[in-house]
Amino acid sequence: MGTSKNNKKESTLTASEISGLWLQYLGDSMAICVYKYFLQIVEDEEIKPILETSLQLSENHVTNIAKFLKTANFQVPQGFTEKDFNLKAPRLFTDQFLLFYSYIMTLHGLSAYSLAITTSQREDIQDYFMECLLSAKVLFQHIEKVAKKVPRFSSVPTVPSPKEVQFIESKLRI
Repeated sequence: MGTSKNNKKESTLTASEISGLWLQYLGDSMAICVYKYFLQIVEDEEIKPILETSLQLSENHVTNIAKFLKTANFQVPQGFTEKDFNLKAPRLFTDQFLLFYSYIMTLHGLSAYSLAITTSQREDIQDYFMECLLSAKVLFQHIEKVAKKVPRFSSVPTVPSPKEVQFIESKLRI
């Protein structure tokens, strides 16, 4: 009797788990389309592996999420498909943009995975999002290394170090 109760719980998804998986499925199905196009137009040999990794991660995510949803007898989203993009479209973006796009999408992924971990109850779902977080971290660091070589690419502003402590006095009274 306890076993069937545990199996039911392990195959049930909470609203936040469904939300995290659904959001990621749609985002990654779109990313598959985007990165397939990017790989058709990229020229920079240092940026190409970033795009290949991004595509591979997105394809793996879509497969894994579909398994979670099917196991829970939950509808797998339609997502984006090859009908939604044209691989033969002329080049629309520079390689620098492809890198910047990958940077921004990886930042969004890091945030979303962190949130999904903390709002999921099932340990297997938490573990899945943790794996996503760790692979996104590795990708982010790779992007950062390549981006540092690109002129005019700055991921974060810098602040000069003050030479001494200063206090500001204000005569404003409320």
